[in-house]
Amino acid sequence: MISWYDHQPVAALTPNLGSAWTNVTEYTLTVTDDGTNVKMYWLLTYNSSEMERGEGTAVKISRDGRNFLMVLSKDSGGHESHYGFYINVDTTAPVTTYKVTPVYGTDKPDKYIKGYTVTLNASDQLSGVKATFYRVNGGTWRKYTAPINLQPGGNTNLEYYSEDNAGNKEVHS
Repeated sequence: MISWYDHQPVAALTPNLGSAWTNVTEYTLTVTDDGTNVKMYWLLTYNSSEMERGEGTAVKISRDGRNFLMVLSKDSGGHESHYGFYINVDTTAPVTTYKVTPVYGTDKPDKYIKGYTVTLNASDQLSGVKATFYRVNGGTWRKYTAPINLQPGGNTNLEYYSEDNAGNKEVHS
């Protein structure tokens, strides 16, 4: 006997996984099929160890790290399809620290400070740091590529932040 429904259901995940890392934690499974009554079951593996099972189209990832989502869709004609999606989640912003080093002048008999060098160091535990930005005294934001030289005297306001490869941005310091 030939079933009215003769194609396997095709599952898709939205939003689309466009990069290696993401900060998106809620996904919707959709299925395309020529039949009706398609059921979807899923198994989510967190960091290759912990597992969570579910049924339906809504999937919420509750842990950062490397995750694998296995989807089984089954239509009323008895056709099944299996799909797997790697979802690397990072919801934590990077952290940037700084170090101020005085620059000493030597053209006088006495040692004196002729400026300061500020070095920024950003770190991110999962997706890695994409870029660090800074501005001095409310000026234009610039991409940090080398230590920042500041002149002595007066008040200087240095702001900075970093962004990771999943799109998380640190709060400006």
